[in-house]
Amino acid sequence: MNERLRSWQERINGPVLLFVVLTFYIFASFAWWTFLLVSNNRYTLRQNKEIMEWRMMMNDDELTDVTQFPAYQEMKTRYDRQIWMILGEALIFFILLSIAVLQIWKSYRHELSLARQQRNFILSISHELKSPLASIKLALETLLHRQLPPERVNQISKNALSDAERLEKLVEDILLAARLEDSSFDPGEEEVNFSELLKKLIEKYRIQHPGRIIECQCEEELTLRGDRQLLQSLAGNLIENALKYSPEDAPVELSLKAAYKDIIFEVKDYGNGIPADEKAHIFKRFYRIGNEDTRNTKGTGLGLFIVKQVADAMGARIEVLTHEKGGTLFRVCFPKYK
Repeated sequence: MNERLRSWQERINGPVLLFVVLTFYIFASFAWWTFLLVSNNRYTLRQNKEIMEWRMMMNDDELTDVTQFPAYQEMKTRYDRQIWMILGEALIFFILLSIAVLQIWKSYRHELSLARQQRNFILSISHELKSPLASIKLALETLLHRQLPPERVNQISKNALSDAERLEKLVEDILLAARLEDSSFDPGEEEVNFSELLKKLIEKYRIQHPGRIIECQCEEELTLRGDRQLLQSLAGNLIENALKYSPEDAPVELSLKAAYKDIIFEVKDYGNGIPADEKAHIFKRFYRIGNEDTRNTKGTGLGLFIVKQVADAMGARIEVLTHEKGGTLFRVCFPKYK
């Protein structure tokens, strides 16, 4: 409820209210002037008809239906043409004005969305940078000022290294997202053994998360044509996303198999799933489900954005499904390399 109220407060402010009032005034004024023009033309036709009838009476002509006279019919034709011209111009103006209003509103919504994304990014990046830096600083201060047993030094060093790797991954994601959005970016073209690449990634994450269960059904020697770094980033972000949003005791299941025309890569988790109305937004840059102020999970909202950009660059398609046990299944279908 608070999130919805905040969203309405962002939408309805001084400039928006002024825009709505001005738009209503323009449409109302235009409708009023159209009505006045049509009424004026109708009044003119009625007056001309009465003048014609008055002249016939003054000439002692036998009064008949004046609407049958050629002069009146010509005047009526001219009147109908003017009415249709007014209505046609009114319709065209209404359509053009409506398009202009919609474009202005879309531009405003786009800018509002960008502002919200930037706010979310600043909040998340501040936390993502501050937390590992503080941890690394504390580890170094501990090692410098205390005499610790070797096993304790080894443990602190491993924690500091893990935080440094986390910082490195964050910087790489930011740089990669910027590269992918650059129109001049040209991904590499090489033959990549995706099966071997995926196995190495799984071993890496099993070492980083020793308590987690990562299962994989991977067919051998499945080859793709593309950029090795981009493929590694796509698979790594999907695996990290599944580990992040799954319970500690729940497995993360991976699958790599060849189909008729595709090589299909799937990542399944057993978390809370993604609401249906959020699925259309999760691949947007900096977008994260929920409120950044109250969100507990780590992340910057760049992971799935990078996944989508890499998939598009390689001509792959992504499906986001909710499996029977309530978690999320990401399916990436790569075209086979021949």
